[in-house]
Amino acid sequence: MTRMYHGAPVRFVLVRSLLLVAVPAAAPGTLGAQAFEGSVTMRELYLESAPLSAALVAEPDRLPHLSLADLEMRADSAGVPVERTELTYYVSGSRLRSVPTGDSSGSAEFLIADFAAGLYRVVDPAQTLIVEWRGRSAGDTTTIGGYALPDDPDISAIGQSREVNGFLCDGWVMRRGPAIVEASWLTAELDDLTRTFAHLALLSEELSGSGESGRSILRLLDRGFPVRTVTADADAGLISAAEVTAVERRALAADAFDPPPGYLTVTVER
Repeated sequence: MTRMYHGAPVRFVLVRSLLLVAVPAAAPGTLGAQAFEGSVTMRELYLESAPLSAALVAEPDRLPHLSLADLEMRADSAGVPVERTELTYYVSGSRLRSVPTGDSSGSAEFLIADFAAGLYRVVDPAQTLIVEWRGRSAGDTTTIGGYALPDDPDISAIGQSREVNGFLCDGWVMRRGPAIVEASWLTAELDDLTRTFAHLALLSEELSGSGESGRSILRLLDRGFPVRTVTADADAGLISAAEVTAVERRALAADAFDPPPGYLTVTVER
């Protein structure tokens, strides 16, 4: 059964998790053919601390060298709670399913997205409910779904390469104004994931209403796929980090992106 709700607010608890791993989209023409099929697991940290975030922004050269364990130690020393999340993304071409890892009860909400069709669903097993909407489709991939990309922010290579979780990466630092610094280790080994995750980044931005500030990170992807990213925002007093912990290339089941049967579907007009 499907019901139409006109303009009804929809709780979307996955937005922040999406933003933590939201990958920057490439400059026009740089995205290669999308061929990835399999799963990607990412670990994420999120903490709120004005002193810690200000300290990291003040020393941007140190940011690329911090692991997620380093951030956890700093937070523990400062008595700051850390929110931890692990998500597994099942990907096949332009389709994606995001599932919290370790959800043995099967009750956690998850996202099913078909970026080519512009069809998005949030599934809530606890309520046997599906919230779905149609939005921007992949469309012209040279402009990443029709979004106008901003001018390049201040992006610079740190001139170092290292292996991060099994992937050879180059280090980059990006500043977004005086208060936000982002350090990323980017790899060319996962280029076939970039297009789908670029659209995921844009979906996250649309849902969160972050506007141009969210889209400014979209310029990194032509330099590689982020295996580890640490972001410090001194204005908001926030630190977020995400890293790829596992990648498995394999054929997925034919119904991997089908919504579960028997759920109430609420269609929202956006």
